[in-house]
Amino acid sequence: MTPPRLSIGFPYVGDQIGGSGFSSLALAKALIARGHDVRALVHGEGAMKAECEKAGLEIMALPPLSSVSTDARPDRFRLHHLTAIPGLAKVARDLRLDLLVANDLAILRTWALAAKLAGTPLIAHWRSNYKKSWSVDLGLRLSAKIICISRYNMADLPSWAQAKSVVEYNPVNAAYDIGARQDARARIRAQMGLPAEAKVIGVFGAHTVRKRTHVLADVLNAIPEVGGAPVFGLACGKRAEPYDTLLGEKITAFGLDKRLLLPGFVRPAEDWMAACDVVLAPAEREPFGRTAFEAALAGTPIIMSSDSGVSELITDGEDGYLVAPQDVASWIDRARAVLVDPVRAQAMAAKALAGLADYAPGRHAERVEKIYRQVLGR
Repeated sequence: MTPPRLSIGFPYVGDQIGGSGFSSLALAKALIARGHDVRALVHGEGAMKAECEKAGLEIMALPPLSSVSTDARPDRFRLHHLTAIPGLAKVARDLRLDLLVANDLAILRTWALAAKLAGTPLIAHWRSNYKKSWSVDLGLRLSAKIICISRYNMADLPSWAQAKSVVEYNPVNAAYDIGARQDARARIRAQMGLPAEAKVIGVFGAHTVRKRTHVLADVLNAIPEVGGAPVFGLACGKRAEPYDTLLGEKITAFGLDKRLLLPGFVRPAEDWMAACDVVLAPAEREPFGRTAFEAALAGTPIIMSSDSGVSELITDGEDGYLVAPQDVASWIDRARAVLVDPVRAQAMAAKALAGLADYAPGRHAERVEKIYRQVLGR
C-alpha cells in the first residue's frame, strides 16, 4: 500500500539567502519528486523567492517580515515575529498542511506559535549555532522534532532540545556535470580578467566575522606566485552584518586590490568553484559547511575549517584538508601544498566526489520523510 502523500509548508524570508536556504530547497525538490505536495510560503521579495521560483516550487506570497534589508538586519527577535502570528496560523489552517518546516531562526521565531495555534506540527531543521534566546528556545520547545545537520550542530543544543533531536546531514546539490568543469573554468576566469596560467584560490559565503573571509588575504600575501604562475583570489559572497572588517583592511595593507577580487554573490556556485584550483572555508563555529560538498561536486580540492559539522565527514589529507580556523600559518601551508602538487590535489578532489552518494537529495529526502511520518504517527 502506497503511503499517503504529505502536504508540507516551507516558509522562507524572501530576501534571506544562504547555504541553509539552498539545502532546504534541495530537500523540497526531492520531496516533490517523491510525490509530496510542497509549498513555499515566502515573506516578501528577494533572492530567496527567486530561487524558489527557479526550483519550480508552488509559492504563496506573504507580507515581508521586515522593511530592513537582510544585509543590515541582525538576527534577533523583532516585534513583527509576534504580530504576524495570528495571520500565519490562519494560513496554515486554510492550507490544511500536515507539517510546517522551519529552516532558519527568523522562520522559527515567527512560525512556531502560529503552527501551534493552527494545530500543525512544526519540524525545526536546525541549521544554526545555538545562542541562549527566549524566542529561539520557545520555537525549539514548540517543535515536534528537531533535525540537526551534524553531531557538532546538535551538541550545541541544551539537553532538553537534544532529547527530541536527530542528525541528518545536509544534502548535496543536484549532480554537477564534471565534464563542463573546463568550460566553466575558462569562462569565469575570462570574465574576471584572470591570466590563463593563473592559480586561483576561492572563498565562498557572506563576508561576516564568523566566516573569516580575510584569511584569503593572508594566504595571497604569503603566496604571490607558484612555479612562476601568479596567484589570485576570489572572495565570492556579499557583505553582511557583522561584517568582517579585516577583509578590507588586509586588502589595503597587503596591496591586494588587483589580486583579491570580490565578484559578489555568485550562482551557480559550482561553476565558480570549478574556476578555482582550491577552495578555502575558514569559518569558525560552522554548523555544517556545504561549501565542502559544492567544491567536491565541482572537482575542486577543499581546505575546510575543523570547527565545522562537515569535518565529521572529511578525512584529513585524503579527501580534503582540515585546519583550525585561527591557525593562519596552516591555511597558508595547506594552500601552498595544493597549488604545488595538482596531481595529489585532484586525487583528493576525486575521492571527495566519490563520497557524496549518500548525501544525494533523493536519499536525503527518503530519510527525512521517515522522520516526518514518525512525527505524524504514520
